[in-house]
Amino acid sequence: MQEADWHIFSTSGPPPSYAQQSSGEDEHGPAANKRPRETSSSASPARPAKKRDQHSQVWSHPAFPGARTHVSDSEINPSSCVTSPASPHEEEQQQSGQMQASSGAQSGKKPRESPSEQAHLAAIEAQLSLLTKEVTDLRSKVRAPSVNSQETTDESTNHRLDRVERELDALRSQVHQMEGRLDRNESRFEVLAEEVVRRVIDEEELVSEERLEVRLDNSEYLMTKEWEAMLEEDHEGMKDELEAEIDRKVDAVEDILYFNLRTAAITFDF
Repeated sequence: MQEADWHIFSTSGPPPSYAQQSSGEDEHGPAANKRPRETSSSASPARPAKKRDQHSQVWSHPAFPGARTHVSDSEINPSSCVTSPASPHEEEQQQSGQMQASSGAQSGKKPRESPSEQAHLAAIEAQLSLLTKEVTDLRSKVRAPSVNSQETTDESTNHRLDRVERELDALRSQVHQMEGRLDRNESRFEVLAEEVVRRVIDEEELVSEERLEVRLDNSEYLMTKEWEAMLEEDHEGMKDELEAEIDRKVDAVEDILYFNLRTAAITFDF
């Protein structure tokens, strides 16, 4: 081939037949790293022609595929390669082409995840399983029959009634204790009366029987009045306390029974 023909290829590019048969390699590497050609027939904006230096449009000779006959200025001295700044549309096309090329080169390969991402995904899956289990438990509780709730209410009511009965038994024991105290006080009163009589007799041996009888009568009368007043006060105070305590317990039992009746009416729709 003559030098004139080679000059045509070096300035105007390869013929169409050779463009389809080229091996796809240039000065930057294999075709997988280049922008893939658009095969779709959809209307797309025409790519603007890029301004390149004079020596960058150098093609391989058809007789020697893959052989390079010229080296661009950018490889010899990158700083000497002066190109015009690319427009935003060109930059967007270049980025999309690089992304398509990288996706094409990595097709068929599963992306690798970092250990932190794997741990995060495992934690999320564990949390999802726990939430699913909780939702299942809640649904089973909601769908369960209301007999269990009624049984629980009855059990709590029985516990409260047992507690009230125990408190009433404690009050009865307190009443018995107070009655025992009264009996002991009466016996002590009798002992004191006998002691008073004995002292009076000892001190007033020389006193006439009339004076002695009068003093005894007065003493007995005064002691009887004082003791009766004391017993009356004690009885009234204890009686009021017992009545108030019994009223409170009875009100509590009535409230419990009313609550049970109301719960039963609501449950069985009386």
